[in-house]
Amino acid sequence: MPQSARFLVLNKRLTVLRHHLLPAKFSPTGTYSDRVLDRTRGYRVLVHAECEAFIEDRCWALATEAIRQWKADGKARHVLMSLLARCCPDVHVDLALGDCVGKAGSSYYHIIQNNHGIREGNLVNVLQPVGLELSDLDATWLGTVDSFGVARGEVAHSTIGAQQPIDPLTELMTVKQVRDGFGELDKLLEALA
Repeated sequence: MPQSARFLVLNKRLTVLRHHLLPAKFSPTGTYSDRVLDRTRGYRVLVHAECEAFIEDRCWALATEAIRQWKADGKARHVLMSLLARCCPDVHVDLALGDCVGKAGSSYYHIIQNNHGIREGNLVNVLQPVGLELSDLDATWLGTVDSFGVARGEVAHSTIGAQQPIDPLTELMTVKQVRDGFGELDKLLEALA
């Protein structure tokens, strides 16, 4: 199954960040200047931001398309049913179905706008309303992306003296695993469309 246009944008951006921020050649001894290490920290933070934007954009597009299709033909599809199950407000007799769909969409938009990461909890909050469950995701990848999110938080929210050492080559390998997992996730999302 081909990747979505949005995943291709993510992949291209991650390649640009790699070339802009990581060294062209990696040290065989793992010794790097402070400048290279700071750029590697910047790489981690920017990659995280790109991945977060990808998953939010991708899932929001799925939700809005499901609502648009329902308005056009009145057919309930998997994404819309999931959205209603996870995001519909308290239902009462006087609430029309269209209003319930609109409120579910607004509620999901609020979830997307208040998402702040790609850790396991963040992914569950964004993915379940469009119909993907935690069990649909590769557990090893989920552990990797969660650890990457923790590492990003460490860089973004603590002073250099409190941070763990960073290695540019290890960071690149981790990002490749994270990216590949998002590629697989993109295929799962594409199947829902």
